[in-house]
Amino acid sequence: MNTKLLHNNRGVSNALGFILVFSIVFASIIAVFTLGLGTLDDLREAEQAQNSERAMFVAQQNIDDIHMEGVAGRDTEIQLRDSSLTVGGESEMTVTVDGEEKSSRTTNTFSHGAGDEEVVSEFGALIRESDSGSIMIEDPPMKFKDTTLISTVTLSGDESIGGSTTPLVVFREDGSGIDSNTDVSNTIEIEIETDDERTDAWESYFESEGAENVNVDDETITANFDANTAVIRHTNIDVFFERDTGDV
Repeated sequence: MNTKLLHNNRGVSNALGFILVFSIVFASIIAVFTLGLGTLDDLREAEQAQNSERAMFVAQQNIDDIHMEGVAGRDTEIQLRDSSLTVGGESEMTVTVDGEEKSSRTTNTFSHGAGDEEVVSEFGALIRESDSGSIMIEDPPMKFKDTTLISTVTLSGDESIGGSTTPLVVFREDGSGIDSNTDVSNTIEIEIETDDERTDAWESYFESEGAENVNVDDETITANFDANTAVIRHTNIDVFFERDTGDV
C-alpha cells in the first residue's frame, strides 16, 4: 500500500471536513445575526409606535381641555427619538342638515411618527395610520342621539420638527362658538375630505355610531344620521413648536 498517498488523502479529507464545519458555523452565525437584526428592528419600530401613541394621547388631552373645558391654552413637551412632529396638511368637514349646509371647516392635521407609521390628530380624533390602513384610537367629540352634538375641532399651523430633541408643543385657543343649532326633519350628513389612508378609520367610526349610508369615494367619506336636533360647535386651536433651548 502507498502510505504516502493514504496520508495525502487523509489530509485532504481533514481539510474538507474543516472547511465544511467552518462553513456551517459561519452560515449559522450569519443567520442568527440577520434574524437578530430583524428582531431588533421590529422591537424598535414597535417601541416607536408606542411612544407616538403615548405622546399623542397627552397632546390630545391638551386639545380636549381647550375645546371642552374652555382652557385658554396648554403646553406639553414631547421627546423625539428619530421621529418627527408635524402640523400641516389639510382636511375639510362639511355638515349639512336637511340638504342645507350648516358648517364647513378646514383643519391642519397634527401628527407624530417615524417610518411609515404615525399618529394623527384630526377633527378631535386620534388616528393611527400606516401604509396598510388606519384605525381610530380616540373618538372625536361627537354624540349621535336625538339631540346630536357635532364638535369640529380645527387646528392651525404649518411647521415640522424632527430628529432627537424635546420640543415644547404649544396649543392656544383661537376662536370658538356655535355654528348651528337647528331642528332636523330628515337627516344630518357629515362629509369629510381627508387623506385616503385615514378613510378606513372614519368609516369604522361612523358605522359604529349607527350611521346610515356610509360611503367612501377616494379621499371623501360621507355619513348620514337621523336626529331631532343638530348642535354644531366649533373651536380653532393654534399649534406651534418651541425648540428645547439645549438643542444645538
